[in-house]
Amino acid sequence: MRGLNFVFIFLISAANIGALAAESKELSTARQFFLRDHAKSFTNQVKKIPSNSVYTPLLEYWQGVINLRRKKPAELETVAQKTPSAFLRDNAIQQLATHYAEKNLWKKLAKLDGILPPCGQLLLQLRNGNGKQQARDIWHNDSRMNDALCIAAYRQSIKNGVLNKQDVWMKVRDLAGSKKLSATKRLLRHFPINLSYQQVRKVANSAQRHILGKHGLNTPAKQSLVMIAAMAAARSRPSIAISRWKAFSQYFNQEENAQVWLAIAEWAARWHRQDALALYRLASPAAIYDTNARAWRVRAALRAGDYTDIAATIDTMPSDEAQLSTWRYWRAVAALETGNTKQGLSLMRSLAADEDDYYGLLAREASDMPLVMIQNAPTELSAQPQGDFALAMAVRKAGENSLARKIWRHAVRDETDNAILLAASQAAAVAEWHLASIDAANYLPQAHNLRFPLPYHDTISGNSDTFNLDHAFVYGLIRQESHFMSTIVSPAKAHGLMQVLPSTAQLVARKHGYHRYNHSRLTRVSTNVIIGTTYLADLAGRFKAHPVQVAAAYNAGPARAVRWDKRNRGRDLLIYIENIPILETRLYVKHVLANRAHYEARLGTTRASMRELIILPIRKV
Repeated sequence: MRGLNFVFIFLISAANIGALAAESKELSTARQFFLRDHAKSFTNQVKKIPSNSVYTPLLEYWQGVINLRRKKPAELETVAQKTPSAFLRDNAIQQLATHYAEKNLWKKLAKLDGILPPCGQLLLQLRNGNGKQQARDIWHNDSRMNDALCIAAYRQSIKNGVLNKQDVWMKVRDLAGSKKLSATKRLLRHFPINLSYQQVRKVANSAQRHILGKHGLNTPAKQSLVMIAAMAAARSRPSIAISRWKAFSQYFNQEENAQVWLAIAEWAARWHRQDALALYRLASPAAIYDTNARAWRVRAALRAGDYTDIAATIDTMPSDEAQLSTWRYWRAVAALETGNTKQGLSLMRSLAADEDDYYGLLAREASDMPLVMIQNAPTELSAQPQGDFALAMAVRKAGENSLARKIWRHAVRDETDNAILLAASQAAAVAEWHLASIDAANYLPQAHNLRFPLPYHDTISGNSDTFNLDHAFVYGLIRQESHFMSTIVSPAKAHGLMQVLPSTAQLVARKHGYHRYNHSRLTRVSTNVIIGTTYLADLAGRFKAHPVQVAAAYNAGPARAVRWDKRNRGRDLLIYIENIPILETRLYVKHVLANRAHYEARLGTTRASMRELIILPIRKV
């Protein structure tokens, strides 16, 4: 919980660094035994670690989980009550709540009321006859179907009549039509209907062939398979989905037509079709709009220049969604474009005061405010990191980077004391864990230098100068790519500071005659930066050094960037950016552009216009 006052402080002093190093090796072995559920080996391994170790809370949690797997919850219940770690407490509560729900231990579950995760609280409400609308909302927005507590809540919802078999059919169509096949498989396992996963998978993976065929529609299963085919076909061939669904639509009711037209409209918007907004209107008013559907309706309306529709769509969003900076900005623009100047300027000023991201910077420009306001914090340690921050750093020292990252994120999310966040950010920066340092500093407006650090300055600036690249853009790109973590390797196997794929690095090395390059050097800072900046310079040459197109190409590949440019030629750049079809790339471009503004200020240049930075070439003239 944010604002929790920790009752413990982990201090890692010079005196115990050697002991911690030894304990770190033992911790990694213990974790492997925990993950493999080797209870006896785990217990013996724990004996090698002192009882007053910084790792003790983590070991106690793991022991509690091992015992819970053997239907012995007592030890994990103690962890949930007494652990000094908020991260471990919350995880223990999640595990216990799932166990109680599966075993129908409702009195024990009720004792956790108030500290349960959302689906646990919902489950208790449903048993008391409440929470009906919340249950339907969570059900319709659940795209993974893998939370055991949520599954228990759905079962209770069906028992209470809040959800019915028709809701299950609709959910299967929605997930399978979106090709979320793992979630579809889990849904059908928990809530079976007269439709097999094998049938669904076959149709979803050969959607175009299926929708072009002739089908009987005399059972719910056959009807649903045709609907799934139309929805899945729209992902790659919206024109085929549109023409075929027009032929089939007469055999389906209003709600079924709305579901299919909504899926087709979303993909038509992603493919930048001019009729996307009209297709959305075919789905109204019966359609159940989810987050993606609402977002792409706004984007379709932006392309059509229909600001009345933009305002109306954003106004239908739930409050937490409407408060995202994206929709706050476009709602302000819609107000200005429809003649509501006072409302638009008020919304812009509010956003400019609250946010420091891409949209916040655009709002500052629109409000005639300074683009970047710099307040720096000391970089030397003001205090030792506390609580879960110190635990995360110790876990990272043991080489358990993924777990350390989870603990750190949880601590950042929950902490409201700026002094504790500052100490954590400083300590992580000193340890060269820049990713964690930036995470903590992002909540500190007064720590601009920690939010936008300048590590490896000579290497990055030197290589940027070699290719005449804008330093601020290169720094902004690296911050987004790796948060300056030099040895990081992504799930896609991108390496190092500039997250270069080995295949790309090989091509760049051959093209530019870097004969000493080999794959083993790609996480070296010097090698990674020269390969990355060389590739960036190649993209700058191909895309006339345009920052938006170069950033999009660096993330999604040059071919996609060329295709998007053709579809958006002549459009306002802000609308082009907002309509980038791939979520990762859309966010990436926005972050790199915002980072560029901040790094310009960090490096001593100040500008009044965000739009200037969006078009300013990344190669110096």
